[in-house]
Amino acid sequence: MPTHFNKKANSRAKGGTALKGKGNKAGKKNTAVHKATAIKAVAAKNRTGKAKTLKERRQRKQQAEQLKQTIADMSKAVAMDAWFGTVMGSASENRQRKDVRWWKDDDKQPVWATRVAQTALDAYARLPNTGKPQGKERTALAVFVAHDENDDTVTPVAVGTGTKCMGSLDERGCAGDRVADAHAEIIARRALVRSILDDARRILHDDNDDDNNNSDRRETQASSSSLTLLVRDGTANRKCTLRAGVTLHLYVSCLPCGDASILEHAAATTGAKPLLEASSMPPSAHVVEARDAPAAIGAARRKPGRGFATHCMSCSDKYAKMTLLGVQGSLALAVLSAPIYLDSIVSHAATCFADAAAASLRRAIAERAALRSHVLSPPFVYHAPVCLVAPTPEPPSNVIVGDAASGVSSPALVTSAAPGQRDQTTGQRAPKLCGLSLNWSRVPETRHEVTTGVRGVRAGAGKFDGPVPAKLQSRLCKISMARACVGSVLGGDAEVLPGKKRTADARDGVTYGTLKRTACELCARYHQCWIDIKTKTDGDDDADGGCVQSNPFAAWLVKSPALEDFVVDGGDDVIKKCTTVGSEVK
Repeated sequence: MPTHFNKKANSRAKGGTALKGKGNKAGKKNTAVHKATAIKAVAAKNRTGKAKTLKERRQRKQQAEQLKQTIADMSKAVAMDAWFGTVMGSASENRQRKDVRWWKDDDKQPVWATRVAQTALDAYARLPNTGKPQGKERTALAVFVAHDENDDTVTPVAVGTGTKCMGSLDERGCAGDRVADAHAEIIARRALVRSILDDARRILHDDNDDDNNNSDRRETQASSSSLTLLVRDGTANRKCTLRAGVTLHLYVSCLPCGDASILEHAAATTGAKPLLEASSMPPSAHVVEARDAPAAIGAARRKPGRGFATHCMSCSDKYAKMTLLGVQGSLALAVLSAPIYLDSIVSHAATCFADAAAASLRRAIAERAALRSHVLSPPFVYHAPVCLVAPTPEPPSNVIVGDAASGVSSPALVTSAAPGQRDQTTGQRAPKLCGLSLNWSRVPETRHEVTTGVRGVRAGAGKFDGPVPAKLQSRLCKISMARACVGSVLGGDAEVLPGKKRTADARDGVTYGTLKRTACELCARYHQCWIDIKTKTDGDDDADGGCVQSNPFAAWLVKSPALEDFVVDGGDDVIKKCTTVGSEVK
């Protein structure tokens, strides 16, 4: 074969080999890219899978924990039911015997106290953490519960926490837009009154809605009958009364400040200052306070606190007053046909001081009120609550418990140390008290509210001058309660009223003080009875050495009229309507 043919073939073979090599290199490169892409995809998939797996694991763990807690709660409930059933008998048998007032039976009182305490603590535990003590802070807890004799159930109706109150009159203001007293017992009581006013509005004005709204509302009330304390009283005066078979009870985690915190033959005392004689505000501490006798038993006292002297009476004094005139106060009587009284008060205390704590409660609230029971006129009567101490369950660590052994008998701990510091004499660390106060009531569509104890406004409010803006006002302040009362009597949404603004100089309407005293005949009778309790004298008082010595209410601080001299829109219409209805009934 010719040589040139061989050279040509060789050159072709070399060219083909070169092209083949280039193709192989490109193929290897593409393969590497594909492999890298695949590896990245697999890695991303693995990461996603791992994330999903971790999320699923967390969800499964949470579900398992929830299931475990549910089973524990069910077991606890079954055990408690079995215990109650063993001690008290079955509910059906109890209903047949009509013997379900456990607090009246000495043998069943410890069980009843435990039942009330457990219901109250469960209600507090179900509330969100907003407003509860954080870290080493502590607070006092008060809960109103309702007992229904028809089915022997105990239901929480109002919750309050707090240990603070406002000081000077300047801080308090005269517009009724702040909550001056933020102790737990008072916050819970105001939440109860707000619940009563809101329930009355729905009950009394149900017939004014259209048929669809009526049917929906009746269906809602039927499905949640346990939520409603009130019913129509059955007369033509368009008022409400407590449901038949329903009684009210109070749980407090510690002994109320004031006279109830003084245990006889024990070291426990109170920071509340005793008052010697009646005085007008602003008071003079040198005139009305008995600083030389801090443990004087039976004396009326102002609330404790640092800084300016507060103008609020102690919780013991206020609940002694409620033993005579009812827990509803004056404003709610515009929609109630009779006052509402407490049947029992349950507190916590150290086991070794349980009897002394119960005796202290009984002396401060029931026995002191009995001294003035003879001046009452119907429908107000002396209704002494049964005072008990719950042996169990133990409240959470952030709730103050009455402990006479350590000197902590109330939020008003008497100590030379500042909150959070250790006392040099007792060696005990003073509790760091939570500055927030929360309130909740069993009213549909109502969430729990958080306020600042020393400012009396909603939590989170910044600094401002002048009256409190409406959006920062607590639903428990005087002006908000007055709006609720107007809505209950006249109908409509309590949050919409009042509908028109007034200037500071406008006085063409009814003031809050006038509304409280003259809204109806029952309100006027309430205030007359309160005047008689404080000031009325008779032969027995003179024989005992004078009114002031035998009357624990004689030294009650007199409110300045300026505190209630703000106009309530719609108040004049409330007075007219109540007067018209009252004359028609007569």
